This record gives sequence, C-alpha cells and structure tokens, in this order.
Amino acid sequence: MTATLSTKFSAAAFVQYDSAADEVTANLRLRFNPREGNDLYLVVNEGLNTNRLRYSPERPPYGGRAIMVKYSYTFVID
Repeated sequence: MTATLSTKFSAAAFVQYDSAADEVTANLRLRFNPREGNDLYLVVNEGLNTNRLRYSPERPPYGGRAIMVKYSYTFVID
C-alpha cells in the first residue's frame, strides 16, 4: 500500500507472509521531501513468528525488528 499525503510526505507499507517459515514480515517507509534533492526516510521493519509452538525449542514471538533513518542530499556542481 502506498499513500501520498502531499508532494512532501509519502508512506509505503509492505506485508509478506511466509508459510514455509511461519513468519509475517512488515515494512513501513515514511518519506519527507522538504525540497528537490533532499529526502529523509524513516524505515521500520518487523518480523512476527506465527506458529511458535511448532518448533523445539519454542521460537520468540518476534523474529526481528529494525528502525532506520536515512537522509539523502544531492549536491549541485556549477
């Protein structure tokens, strides 16, 4: 799912289910573009184990979590 709130703000979300690993993975990306050539991203990734009891030893409820911030700047050479 992608949503554009304005020319400066946008959001994208991806959710994936892996039946072989019994895992759901979610990715959320927020983008702020204050002006052309500058971008600030906030990315959140999360994994969730859906069938923890099938494994021995029992798996934790969450498979992993990461929060990242990225800033990109385009230099202009005259």
